[in-house]
Amino acid sequence: MTKQRAAALAIALALVVAGKTYYRHASADELSWLMAPTARCVSVVTGGHFARAASVGWIDRDAGVGIVPACAGLHFLLCALLVLLAAAWPRIARS
Repeated sequence: MTKQRAAALAIALALVVAGKTYYRHASADELSWLMAPTARCVSVVTGGHFARAASVGWIDRDAGVGIVPACAGLHFLLCALLVLLAAAWPRIARS
């Protein structure tokens, strides 16, 4: 394994571990940066109306649906990072 590949792998794994640690201890208010864009997109697509509920997340009371920390999307984001690394793996220097 080249130094570039080792560095890329180490950075990706450190980001995943840091992200999962942050996510495990984060409140709904701390994950608002991730849930707010999701709520806006879902509102645009479905025509629903999500409102921020302190310490809970984003709720559409009419539809009975919520975007809460358990489904905030951080795991998806971390998986996407690993897929990006896997796709770039052949291009990372081989010397």
